Amino acid sequence: SHGISNKHMFITTVDKQRHQQVYAFGKNTFGQAGIGEQRTLTQWTELRNFWGNDDVLPFNAKVTKDFIVDIKCGQYHTLFLTENGFVWSVGSNWQGQLGL
Repeated sequence: SHGISNKHMFITTVDKQRHQQVYAFGKNTFGQAGIGEQRTLTQWTELRNFWGNDDVLPFNAKVTKDFIVDIKCGQYHTLFLTENGFVWSVGSNWQGQLGL
C-alpha cells in the first residue's frame, strides 16, 4: 500500500512472515507523518508503533497487530485504513478532516 500528497508520502512493505513495515517521507509541519514530532523527514522513516514498538506514533494511536491496507494523504493529514476496518488519522484537524 502507499499514500502520496504533494507534501509527504508513505509506503508499506510485507515480508514472507507477514510482517509489515510502514515508512514516511517528506513534510511533517502538522504531524501528518505520524512520527510524534513536527520535522521534515529527509529520509524514509519507519513507523514502528503500529505493532507495539515504543518510539513512533504516540498520538494515542494504538494500532496493534493490524495490517494497513490503504493510506490516503491530504496536504496536512493522513488516514490509515486497516484490514479490520479501523481508520487512524494523524496531522491537522483544522476542518475536521481527522474525523474527530
